[in-house]
Amino acid sequence: MDKIKDMVNYEIIPTPASVMITTELAYEHFGDCLTIDIGGATTDVDSVTDGSPEIQEMLISPEPFAKRTVEGDLGLYVNAHNVIEMIGEENLRKQFEDYDELVKRISPYPASERDEYFISKLATFCAQQGLRRHAGSKKHLYTPTGRKTIAEGKDLTAVRVIFGTGGFLSRSKHAKEVLESLKHLSKLHPMELLPSEEVRLYRDKHYIFAAIGLIASKIDKDIAKQLLEMDVEPY
Repeated sequence: MDKIKDMVNYEIIPTPASVMITTELAYEHFGDCLTIDIGGATTDVDSVTDGSPEIQEMLISPEPFAKRTVEGDLGLYVNAHNVIEMIGEENLRKQFEDYDELVKRISPYPASERDEYFISKLATFCAQQGLRRHAGSKKHLYTPTGRKTIAEGKDLTAVRVIFGTGGFLSRSKHAKEVLESLKHLSKLHPMELLPSEEVRLYRDKHYIFAAIGLIASKIDKDIAKQLLEMDVEPY
């Protein structure tokens, strides 16, 4: 990074920070929202929300309004074998008779529809785990005066919009089904502070969330807003 800084005359904003800026910009238009960015090495989740008043009363410690988490073990290429291990090789073998060949061909550029479908299973796991790790949870405490429910961590229950970005979620034909899988997590894990089934889904169709964040912070926020509105596509 220091070498790059010596080559340019402007401040360098790393992609994760820039995507966070875009998510904050999206909040101004869409309200409480979050972005999931699945990459080759990491899965990043950026949320902008205060959470719901009900959960706020239960929280035992404050959380930032805008929060980013980076999961360094959830990636589609560099960390694909880590993801496969967490899913369970046997589980994937049951779904894919050609598992051995598919694993050998894992690439940012799938060679066939079958390869892309296989990657979508890894992407679904990354998206779900990334979101669950980002979210807080409720816990029951039993005291002499009875049961008390507390909450800790980031409350995502007020989130109404999820954006998908990164190469896969911006470009793949399976991106919608990956994002759709997130709608069901709140029912599967009722003690976790996850978005509800009513959450709306959008994709960064031109894969420019990072560029929008840079423009918003360094060039012109109004232009960045226009680009954002033109770029996001609902599912």
